[in-house]
Amino acid sequence: MIHKLPARSLWAFGPLGLAIAISAAAPQNPDAFWKKFVDELSGAADPKVLASLVRRDAESAVWTLSTLAQGAANNPTPEYNERIEKLIRAWSDAFKTKFLDNYFEDLRGLDIGQWNERQAALGRYNKAQTADFKLKKGEMTEEERQKHITECVDLAGILEGLSDRYCAAYSWFWAACANDPAYSPKANQPATSLEHYEKAIKLREGLDHRDEFYHSLYAKVEDLRVKVKKGPAGGSGSGGGAPAGGSGKPAEPKKPANPDSRDIFAAGSKWLTIPAKTLVTPPGEIERPSFMSDDNYLDWLAVAMRGKPEGKPITAEMPDFLPGKVKFVREADSKYAFDPGDGKLIPMKLGKPYTFEFTLPADGGVTLAWTAAMGSNQEPAHGTTYNASSQQDYAQIYFQPSISRVVDVGGTKVRLFDDTYDGKFGSEPISLTNPHIEGGSLPLVDSMIVGSGTRAVPFSAFLKVGAKWYRLKADSAGWGKNFIARELAPMDTGTLKLEWSGPAAYKPKFMIVRETGEFSGAYFDLAASDKGVEVPVGEYEFLVGTFRNGKSKQMQKYAVIAEKEMKTFKVTKGQVTSVKMGGPFKYVAKVKQDGGEVSIKGRDVDIRGVAGERYVNLSDETPKPKVEWRKPGGKPSDLGEMKRGTLEEDPVTKKRATVPDLWFPEDFKAKKPDSSALEFRLSEEHKWFGKIESEWLSK
Repeated sequence: MIHKLPARSLWAFGPLGLAIAISAAAPQNPDAFWKKFVDELSGAADPKVLASLVRRDAESAVWTLSTLAQGAANNPTPEYNERIEKLIRAWSDAFKTKFLDNYFEDLRGLDIGQWNERQAALGRYNKAQTADFKLKKGEMTEEERQKHITECVDLAGILEGLSDRYCAAYSWFWAACANDPAYSPKANQPATSLEHYEKAIKLREGLDHRDEFYHSLYAKVEDLRVKVKKGPAGGSGSGGGAPAGGSGKPAEPKKPANPDSRDIFAAGSKWLTIPAKTLVTPPGEIERPSFMSDDNYLDWLAVAMRGKPEGKPITAEMPDFLPGKVKFVREADSKYAFDPGDGKLIPMKLGKPYTFEFTLPADGGVTLAWTAAMGSNQEPAHGTTYNASSQQDYAQIYFQPSISRVVDVGGTKVRLFDDTYDGKFGSEPISLTNPHIEGGSLPLVDSMIVGSGTRAVPFSAFLKVGAKWYRLKADSAGWGKNFIARELAPMDTGTLKLEWSGPAAYKPKFMIVRETGEFSGAYFDLAASDKGVEVPVGEYEFLVGTFRNGKSKQMQKYAVIAEKEMKTFKVTKGQVTSVKMGGPFKYVAKVKQDGGEVSIKGRDVDIRGVAGERYVNLSDETPKPKVEWRKPGGKPSDLGEMKRGTLEEDPVTKKRATVPDLWFPEDFKAKKPDSSALEFRLSEEHKWFGKIESEWLSK
């Protein structure tokens, strides 16, 4: 499987320890992506929709292209060729690059034997990727590290020989990481690491693939060039010995091409390294965009510790994306601690949310802080309560990052927050799936404050400070000890303005969009100003929104997530582009007519807005729509109402709902009023959104 940097296999644990799969910057589900793409091809085949599908899951598009290329080599058909052409065109429309076209040209020349060789190489590639995860979690021995370097270099050569520059670039990257002191204290080969990083960059440039992986390499290379320059002349830190001509001077390390592939920087400007100040930031102190970044600990990530601490401590099964080898420890029934990865336990006080600092044993020591909490035996949930307190053989700890870094950019303080739980600053958003959202995901974004204030906006690699625009990135390892910034040339900008047509009292507090073309990495909050938000000229798509009102567990909240049918927003120079969201709201559902019965699954009931956006995670306001029926075109009549679930046992079915079930209406079943094919409609006067009504549905 092919992953985009940073490749992470993520797990979180929701209420009552339910495992929740998360994926970030990796193929979400190539099969599901391709099914959606083919379904669209069989219908209207709208180029904008195809491009949107590719933008939302670029890595699955890449993986799919390589699969199609192999299929075309083994059994070329007009249908294969047409699908490949459409996929390549969608990529070009989405990202304005020729990468997928170039990658297909690389792969199409392979014969059957070479495809078999590539398949064998990809088996090794997957193992190398797993080893890279192990390296970055600090779990690799020195002998394993050396073998990993040899394997990655060998694999890169094989893949380049098979014209697979895409996978070869990752192989060089993994070899570079294994030689990089930032990832392993025993690694001390910055010049070799720099050489391998630059090979990865060169391959990406040749493919015209300048994504966030490519951009992130720039900061890494800049950092290593400084380290290499400090090395002794002619030695391992010199960058490669004397140049041709015999001058005796050390060769200047090759500078990578501009990662933005265009002249965007102000004349005479340079990349500036800015040291960061660290501040502990408890939950609720700063209002931040991500749904989980507040003081309601019931919405934080949580980990479960199963078993009794009898004779030996119990540790939590931690999500893979957390930094290093951190872990929570249950030493006794009521004694808890935190291990930052060095075995030196930090005692925990969990009677209420507890904020603590720790030093991660990576990159010379990284200062971080988390807040942890433990549930009580009376936690509120949609009109009822449940027990989330520790038991003899089970305990669950909720936690949230509580750290920020402050830097000076152009004379203005910029404060940055880690809201993606990885200990890094300026990370790309991660997408979580959880039991409160059916068939969708909830993106989390890092955030920042430019200047003063207590309200953050999403982190953006392109930001305006005063009258100037800057490019901003975390240091090479991403921990935020330092940041690098550079002034941009005067930019063409326009305005994006949110037009909310729902009830003013329940207008989202954050509505985040991102640029999809040449300013990839630019994120903005449309709810930051009623007058609109200045953004670089380009094409934007909606990512995620959050509404919250109140404090802690009494907080009212909901999230807004994007759906594939949503259109992008074009911003032109000096113009205002309105983004309409909110009402009229509608229900989307599936109805099943089976014999004499009609049924609707509660988890199939969605609330959609005027732009196609989806409203989920409604705290304590579960939809309870009325169900109407009619003969096609006839007069409607009431059939019943979808009810709120309960944790009490049903006296008839002997079943009871789980906590995640409470976020959806109960399943609806009723006898059909007529034996003919009928139509059904869901409607409700919702407390937050007002009138919500579905179309007439027959299935």
